Amino acid sequence: MSKKTTGPKGIEFAPYKTNPRKISGKQMDELEKHLRQLGDLSGIVHDLNSGQIVGGNQRSKVFDIKNCKVVIEHTNDKPDEQGTVALGYVIWEGKRYNYRQVRWTKEQCDQANIIANKAGGTWDWDVLSQEFDSDMLRELGFDDEYMSELQEGLERMSLSEGASNDSSEETQQELKPLKMVRVLLSFPLDTAMQVSSLIEQIQQMEGVEVDYGAN
Repeated sequence: MSKKTTGPKGIEFAPYKTNPRKISGKQMDELEKHLRQLGDLSGIVHDLNSGQIVGGNQRSKVFDIKNCKVVIEHTNDKPDEQGTVALGYVIWEGKRYNYRQVRWTKEQCDQANIIANKAGGTWDWDVLSQEFDSDMLRELGFDDEYMSELQEGLERMSLSEGASNDSSEETQQELKPLKMVRVLLSFPLDTAMQVSSLIEQIQQMEGVEVDYGAN
């Protein structure tokens, strides 16, 4: 059951009940580590050392950020443990969008750029297909490649469930006892007479079958 937390003035913070994105324990640990090291990468992240937009490049293009007003609301005397030197917002078409200035090394910029572009978690295909309309998903940017991936994910789930059911049914079936044991004997030609005599004795036993061959 999803946990609810209460914020200022009794406002609830409940996880969205049909969120189609899920995350493993390992991915959650990685997310926590990245947040502690590099901070929030969800807005426009601007590295002042290189002058480059590390996170939010596509949004910056939509905004045409060079022609937008940037408002700084908070500054640090020196970079904090996450490299942040200033926080504010970009104004685009009268609306505010998060903006953050950092001073990072080349390595930190590379890490942050990859992390910002690598969405943590995986799709919950079942929720995505059952709770969201396919036309709406296409309108939100789920192109043919994404929709194909969705279909493949559903097929994998179906196959996995089928295999699990088959396996369960097989384990419930009683194991059949072995009726015959096949043994292959190889021996040098010069011992053929001696071995043949022994085989003939074995062949007299009920149910024993003997096949001969040579190479």
